[in-house]
Amino acid sequence: MRYLQAVKNGSTLRKNSRCTNYIWLMKVIIAPDKFKHSLTSIEACKSIQEGLACAMPGVHTTLLPMADGGDGLLEALSFYSSAQRFVAEVSDPLSRKITASYLISDDGETAFLEMAKASGLMLLKPEEYNPEITSTFGTGELIKHAISKGVKKIILGIGGSATNDAGIGMAAALDFRFLDKNHKVLSPIGKNLGEIAYIEPPTLSLLSNITFELACDVKNPLTGETGASKVYAAQKGADSLMIERLESGMRHFAKLVKEIFGKDVRQIPGAGAAGGLGVGCLVFLNATLKSGVELVFEYSKAEVNISNADLVISGEGKLDEQSLQGKVVSGLTGLCKKYNKPLIVFCGKLELSEAQLKDSGITAYCINDEKPATDDNLFKNAYGALRAKVADVFRD
Repeated sequence: MRYLQAVKNGSTLRKNSRCTNYIWLMKVIIAPDKFKHSLTSIEACKSIQEGLACAMPGVHTTLLPMADGGDGLLEALSFYSSAQRFVAEVSDPLSRKITASYLISDDGETAFLEMAKASGLMLLKPEEYNPEITSTFGTGELIKHAISKGVKKIILGIGGSATNDAGIGMAAALDFRFLDKNHKVLSPIGKNLGEIAYIEPPTLSLLSNITFELACDVKNPLTGETGASKVYAAQKGADSLMIERLESGMRHFAKLVKEIFGKDVRQIPGAGAAGGLGVGCLVFLNATLKSGVELVFEYSKAEVNISNADLVISGEGKLDEQSLQGKVVSGLTGLCKKYNKPLIVFCGKLELSEAQLKDSGITAYCINDEKPATDDNLFKNAYGALRAKVADVFRD
C-alpha cells in the first residue's frame, strides 16, 4: 500500500519518482452526495475531480454521484442511464401549480419519481413553512402522470418533504376520499388527520398491476418520540404545540388504518419518512420500502467499483449524526470497511466528534476556512471552496 503512504506525504510525492508512478496507478472513486442548496452530486463530483487533478495530475478517477431517497435522487440516477425525462404540471405543497420532472426507463417499464420535486421543502420560502397545511397531493399527481405513460413499476424517492400528512394528499390525488364523522370530504392536509372518520377507496383504481418501491433514507416510525412529527416537523415550521397536534393526528390515523385495513403501522421502520408519506404508500399503494442509498449503489455498481479502488472520496453539505444513519456516507463507510478502503469526506459543516469519525473509519475535512461564515457565502462559493480544499489536502 505504498501509494497510500505517498498520498499522506506531499513531499514524497514531489521528490520520489517511484511514488509518482504509484499515483498514476491509483484508482480513486469520487462518490459525493449533494451539497444542499449549493451543489448537485454531479457538480460535487466534478469539483472534487478538478481539485484532485491539481494536486495529483494523472490520477485515475471514477465519478459515482450519490443520493439517498431525498432530493437529488433523479439527478444521480440519470447519470447512470439514458432514461427519458418527462414533465408534468402538479401542485406544490401549498396547492400552487408548478412543473415537476421524472424519468422513465428506456424500455418504458419503470418510472423514477422524487416526491421532493412536487412536495418538497425546497419549493417553499421559509416564511411559508407550515406542516399543518402542506400536502403531498402533487406527489400523487406525479404518480398519476407516470401511470398514464404505461409504466408497470414506480420507484419513488421519499425525502426532503414539506409535509406531515401521512400521504393522504398523495392518496387523494389518486381518488381516495377522506371523510369526517358527518361524511364531509376533508382537505388532505396534516391538520385534518385527526378528523378522518372514513376512508373511501377509488371506484376505478389506477393502481392495478403497478408495483411501487420506495427509496427511503430514514428508518423513523410513524409515531412516538422518534416518529415523523416529533423528529422532523420542527424543521418544516412547526412549534411545540403544532407538533403535539400533528402527533395526535398521526396516532388517530394509525388507529383508523388498523381498524379499516387491519395493518398496525405505528412502528414500521420508515413509515414516518417524508412526514408519514412512507405509511401512506404502504397502505394505499401496497409499496415496499428500500434504502435509497442501496438503490443508487445498485445502479452505479458502487460495490464493484469500490472493491477495485484504492481510495474513496465522498462529500456532503453537513456531516453530522444523521450522515451515519442510512445516508450516503453511512452506506459508503460500510462498503469501505468491507473492502478495507480508506474513506475521505469533504463537507461544508462538520458536526461529528473525533471519536465518531474514528469509529466510522472516516477522515473528514471541512471546506469552510472562514469562521464564522454566512450560509449565503458557503452556498455561493461551494464549488471553488471544495475544489481548493481537495487540492490542498492532496498536496500536503
